Amino acid sequence: MGSRQVLQSVVVVLNEPQDPVNIGMVVRTMKNMGLSRLRLVRPGGFEPHRIRGVAHTGMDVVESAELFERIALIFGREDRGLSNEELDLCNRLAVVPTDPDHSSLNLAQAVLVIAYEIFLAAEGASQFKEPR
Repeated sequence: MGSRQVLQSVVVVLNEPQDPVNIGMVVRTMKNMGLSRLRLVRPGGFEPHRIRGVAHTGMDVVESAELFERIALIFGREDRGLSNEELDLCNRLAVVPTDPDHSSLNLAQAVLVIAYEIFLAAEGASQFKEPR
């Protein structure tokens, strides 16, 4: 499977995102990493027109976003993550290691770290590429 096919098979799921601006930032991150499939689980106030300014050229992702009750790469709410019940439904968990004195990541940052790792794996990158 080619890297483009791998990236097209990845689905990013945001569970109950509260702020349309954060959805826009995630869309922008997804576009940076070659991802295009977004699923939203019970988003608070999903208003595509409010996302436009933040998502820049990512409106294709916003307009094709699917609204669900669950599925795939799932990221919890900004204020408290996933509940224990939601974690119990997950097959695998990932924790992004951070400095214990400053461990909170923004939703888009968390998506970026995981999307970056998937991007590298899809490209078969075992080491850093030479700079341009």
